[in-house]
Amino acid sequence: MVEPIMYLAIGFLVAMLLGLTIVPLVHNRAVRLTTRRMEAATPLSMAEIQADKDQLRAEFAMSARRLEMNVDQLKHKTTSQLAELGKKTDAINRMKLELGEKNATIFSLEAREKAVKEQLRATEEEFSIKTEGLRNAEKAREVLGADAKVAVAELTDRPALDKALAGVESVFVVTGHNPGMIEQQNNVLDAALEAGVQYFVRVSGSRFLIVPDSPSIIGRSHYAIEERLRGSGIKWVMLRPGLFMQNTFAQAASIKNDSKIVLPFAADLPLAFIDVRDTGAVGARVLLDPEPHLGKTYEFTGVQSNFAEFADVFSEVLGRRINYVAVTAEQAEQGMKARGMPDWLVTHQLAAVHVASNGGLSDESTGPIRNIANRAPLTTRQFVEDHKGAFS
Repeated sequence: MVEPIMYLAIGFLVAMLLGLTIVPLVHNRAVRLTTRRMEAATPLSMAEIQADKDQLRAEFAMSARRLEMNVDQLKHKTTSQLAELGKKTDAINRMKLELGEKNATIFSLEAREKAVKEQLRATEEEFSIKTEGLRNAEKAREVLGADAKVAVAELTDRPALDKALAGVESVFVVTGHNPGMIEQQNNVLDAALEAGVQYFVRVSGSRFLIVPDSPSIIGRSHYAIEERLRGSGIKWVMLRPGLFMQNTFAQAASIKNDSKIVLPFAADLPLAFIDVRDTGAVGARVLLDPEPHLGKTYEFTGVQSNFAEFADVFSEVLGRRINYVAVTAEQAEQGMKARGMPDWLVTHQLAAVHVASNGGLSDESTGPIRNIANRAPLTTRQFVEDHKGAFS
């Protein structure tokens, strides 16, 4: 038991002795190799150190020179680009200047074109008015007879009105709806007063529309004209007809091409239509004998109907189905504006629709026609038959 332990201890001691002998040898070799590497990497003389410095300076100088050359090249390139950019900027400025001059020329030409168009429009209107005046004079002679005295005057031409009304006893006034109604009709009234006219008969509109705060300039104009007439001292008569059948002329194209009437009235809304010829008949009778009618306002219409029944009349007379299509006020407004209708007329039409929708044009009043014109009012059938060609 003791022997193995002794052998083991002796072996261990021998191994220790061998290790102590080998370790110094390995250490010394490692030191030698490390020393050689350090000597190889590190110059051992001032000459070698100076040579290394000179090499580093040379490399730095070369790098600096290359950098300077790159910087010079960049400067040259930048200078060229700036010069090119300057040229392009000058070209852009010249183009802007030319564009400004051309725009100014275009604006000048547009202004001249607008002025020429306005002048042409004014000339056309003047020519149209004068031509229409000649037509009206000829038509008046056809209706009144060749011995009738006919005078043509613009409603805005006061001297011409004074001349036309000289020696006249009674005046019948009706003008188309337009923003200049007040000036036109007051000119006629002033000329009538100056000429010593005794009786003044005027065609007005619905009392529901003729109010000082009407949204329609036509309603406000009617109100102002009537107030002036009542306070003028002249003997007057007011005629207030209902909804004219002739308004359907605006639907002629739709009736011809599409076989339909499109309006912002309910199909079954009661409406008291009237033919303008009934208004003329009442006015003519009043002019022939004005005394019984002085200071009176006559509201009169034809027989009450509605647009659904009116469309049926068109269907029967034209021999094909004409449909009535009711649209909203908003849709009607869009349609009127799309057709280029002026804003004042759109507003007036919508105001009339509002009045009608609230029953303002529904009441039937045929009495003045029967009592003054001594006949029954014209019917919608008579109207369509008499104007069949306009809708066929």
